[in-house]
Amino acid sequence: MNMKSSISLVSPLFLSLLFVPLLASASFTTTDTRRILAEQKDIREESEQPLGKYSRFDDAARARLYRAQDAIFEILSEGKTLEQLSKGQQVELMNAVEEVKAVLAENEKDKLECWRERKTGTTMKVTRCETVAQRERLQQESRQWMGDSSICVKEGGCRPIGD
Repeated sequence: MNMKSSISLVSPLFLSLLFVPLLASASFTTTDTRRILAEQKDIREESEQPLGKYSRFDDAARARLYRAQDAIFEILSEGKTLEQLSKGQQVELMNAVEEVKAVLAENEKDKLECWRERKTGTTMKVTRCETVAQRERLQQESRQWMGDSSICVKEGGCRPIGD
């Protein structure tokens, strides 16, 4: 996997710094969880208005928005700061915020998805993030690579099977 196509997040401080640009594009301007919660409540209130700024969304988009917001409300219900959340909760929060952003911007491909995985050869977990577009491109390239059967030999390089 190309290192440029994913981000390895190793500390809560780095995660909180990462939240600043992510949240800013959705009118969030802080990593303060109280502010994030207040912004989400404001968005929920506006989205429930029949003629509000979010009235353009259909029922499916509104349901996605509400599911993501419900996850945010649940994660932030104890009033913890980003640093006090577990790494798993930080990932869940980031994914939920990204889902809200994707719905509001009507742009699924730029949504950042994060997950925790074990580093190869160790039991240590790291957080990895990629956009939907990056993941789809990597999946397509992997399928293409799997479909390209070839034989590689030391002297002659690689050549397709059947030539």
